[in-house]
Amino acid sequence: MRHHAVAIESTGYALWFHALMQRLGHTLVVGDAAKIRATVVRKTKTDRRDARHILRLLSEDRFPTIWVPDPRVRDLRALVAHRMRLVRVRTMLRNGVHAIALNYRLTLGRSLFTRYGLAQLYRKRGDARAAADAEAQLAKTWIGDRALLEVSRL
Repeated sequence: MRHHAVAIESTGYALWFHALMQRLGHTLVVGDAAKIRATVVRKTKTDRRDARHILRLLSEDRFPTIWVPDPRVRDLRALVAHRMRLVRVRTMLRNGVHAIALNYRLTLGRSLFTRYGLAQLYRKRGDARAAADAEAQLAKTWIGDRALLEVSRL
């Protein structure tokens, strides 16, 4: 089987194509779509004309390539982005629990999330519905903490 250079415009939904070309042993060259479009004046945009234009740019060694991270780097970036989202959610949930505690003039800071802090919060709040709200909020926080721990281990 002969190996060829394959050129495409950059798009966010072509990772499957990147993997396929790598598996088949072809060299994939990804170009900056905006720069490719800027190098030609066209009345109508068609796939056939785009393909001819990309071929012309490649043959004239003017194809505006961009760097595409390898699959390992892409996976690590995705994990970091996911972890950042989890941290934001956990912070939002903890802030909610702190707001509930502040409504009862309970200022324990970080120790609010210890057994002592939770006991203080439940003691200050006599009403069962409010206690259930705080407990649900805390359960979400603990789930977020476990998810963060799992992502951090990867």
